Amino acid sequence: YFKSPDIKGNWRDAWTKKSFRIEFIISSILILGMVEFINWYFPIIQLRDGRFINDPIVGVIPPVDLSWATFIVMYAVVISGLVYLAYRPKQLLILFESVLLITMTRMCTLYLFPLEPPLGIIPLEDPILGKLVYSSKHITKDLFFSGHTVMVFMFFLIVRQPFLKALFLLATILIGSFVIIQHVHYSFDVIVAPLFSWII
Repeated sequence: YFKSPDIKGNWRDAWTKKSFRIEFIISSILILGMVEFINWYFPIIQLRDGRFINDPIVGVIPPVDLSWATFIVMYAVVISGLVYLAYRPKQLLILFESVLLITMTRMCTLYLFPLEPPLGIIPLEDPILGKLVYSSKHITKDLFFSGHTVMVFMFFLIVRQPFLKALFLLATILIGSFVIIQHVHYSFDVIVAPLFSWII
């Protein structure tokens, strides 16, 4: 599913193009800088006062801790997606640039639409990024729009292998459902996330 014998572009061919080299290097550096920016930005978002939303979907669902299920699905998508894209440098570059644009867009929407987390929220416990990226233990106000949902759907949009696309679409539905059931996001945070992926 990952390596196809009819790959047109490979790393050697891609790297001979100056435009690809420049874009890839700049995108890689910016992604590293983005991690530092998130460490600074999210605690600021966490301190801001927001508003509660009366969500008719979240309001009728009792919260359940699905952190491990969420991250098993999430990291399965990320690892399998990156393995697939490692053979396709042009598509990998699209992913890098999309991640940067999505993150910048999300930082703007978080600032423009400050929200309080849904009642009964059970904070997500990320076993990897929680230790490596986020400086605050629990970030609960990074709500509009769902970062987990938007990223999984981005993999769905970028990969072209039908089997993986089907799995990533299923993963998007699962992740979106999990964060709603856990009261980590309002339902509209999740519903609009694929739209942002598609626009980016």
